[in-house]
Amino acid sequence: MKNAFAANRFIKRTKYVFEKHPLLANSCTGFFVFSTGDVISQVANPKVDKGVDYKRSLYTGALGIAMNGVCLHVWYRIIDRVFGAAMASKRTVILKCIADQLVYAPFSIGVFLSFASAKQGGSLADISQRTENKMSQSFVSTWMADCTLWPFANFVNFSFVPINYRPTFAGITQLIWQSYMSTVANSSIQSHKEIENSAILLPPTSEHSNSGAKVSSPVGSQVLGETPLLQSKYR
Repeated sequence: MKNAFAANRFIKRTKYVFEKHPLLANSCTGFFVFSTGDVISQVANPKVDKGVDYKRSLYTGALGIAMNGVCLHVWYRIIDRVFGAAMASKRTVILKCIADQLVYAPFSIGVFLSFASAKQGGSLADISQRTENKMSQSFVSTWMADCTLWPFANFVNFSFVPINYRPTFAGITQLIWQSYMSTVANSSIQSHKEIENSAILLPPTSEHSNSGAKVSSPVGSQVLGETPLLQSKYR
């Protein structure tokens, strides 16, 4: 009886926070979902991530505060204003799902890939180049993967979930999705680092025999971004 009463009080307090302070409630959920999803990604990919980098997960959680607590909070109110708030209208719900897929999904993918580039540090030019590389490598495939999951989740979200709870409901799906996004963003970082290391380890000159012919590679080809391998992969 006591446990049931305590559970009821917890539910009432949670409901109160979501109704009176939706920005705070969804920000907390966003932090938990993004950081936990990043930890799951690292544990599931031991060949890419050597142990769990909790600092990286905290940074990813901070992004979750911005994306879920602020961006989704604002986005759901915008599409309710544009298409209407009726949850029973299938036409309204479908239009919201389409808008989310065409507007918010590209925005969120772009932000996440840019954030992963910025975490590495460096100059603005370096960050811009890394972001361009990630976008060209991963954006289309990630958006297509997004299309296989989020329209169905959003259909349920827009049909049955009150607006203050929608970012948190989306967080249930995001726990899986953020694991995938962290894998996509950080695996491309890892492959880039491996190519950098291989470029650095090249000898100053190398001779290759081909039908008796010798070709000498200049020292300049060791510089990151000037190797043929890097040019073909990243430009």
